[in-house]
Amino acid sequence: MANNKSAKKRVRANNRKRLRNRETIGSMRTAIYAVKKAVEEGKAATEVKPLFETAQSLIDRAGKKGILHANTAGRRVATLAAFWKRASVK
Repeated sequence: MANNKSAKKRVRANNRKRLRNRETIGSMRTAIYAVKKAVEEGKAATEVKPLFETAQSLIDRAGKKGILHANTAGRRVATLAAFWKRASVK
């Protein structure tokens, strides 16, 4: 346990940040899952595009906030786009 006032404050701040990060990461993962599920079900591109744009926005936002590294965010968007493209070609 923290021993001094500043260390206790740091613990509180870290808990707040952890909860905020978990919320952001959770919504991002849910959006990615929705895109993958829609693509695997063979839905039309007009139905998948808004889901993809939402997922892309959430991933980019996480990268901008520093929750994900910027390169990781870009890689995840590119991977998701490639997945969608591969599935739509079949």
